[in-house]
Amino acid sequence: MIVHTCGDAQAVRRFSSTCILGCVGRLSWFFVVVCACDKGAPPKPAPLPPAPRAIDAGPPDVAVGDAIVDAGPPDPGPPPIRDVMIRACNATKYNFKDLSYHGFNEGPLKKGACTQYRATGGAYGYTNAMFHIGKDLFTIEPIDYVGETPLSPGQWSYQITIYDYANKGADIRAKRD
Repeated sequence: MIVHTCGDAQAVRRFSSTCILGCVGRLSWFFVVVCACDKGAPPKPAPLPPAPRAIDAGPPDVAVGDAIVDAGPPDPGPPPIRDVMIRACNATKYNFKDLSYHGFNEGPLKKGACTQYRATGGAYGYTNAMFHIGKDLFTIEPIDYVGETPLSPGQWSYQITIYDYANKGADIRAKRD
């Protein structure tokens, strides 16, 4: 049996006679030749694989019900702190009527409370501060910062304490949070 799909009758006759002649007299053999060609049509190329996703393309789309939703990039969490973030904490047993420190005016601050963090271009382990307890004024004024190391980026709390109330002696020291 000869199967040929070229559509060229002359080629089929030549091919058929050659195969038939080769098989004559051999009844025990069953000879099958399959010949296929698409005359004049170029072969179809294999489909291309999907393009790889870029590394920063984010997660693939996620099916939600009948809709396709872009999952977007994963949440990287909070950004790293690149600034020195400072706040003041009242570590005394008194309420401050008003508080100013490191150039920030905070107003009243209850005992045991802290102000909100503020970004600053730089700070040291101690700073200037001024506050009232009732009518009593406390002032902390550093002379200089010679030889001091600046605080590294991150969150810091200035702890304000009183060591001698009668002489208005107070201290302020930074502590990493």
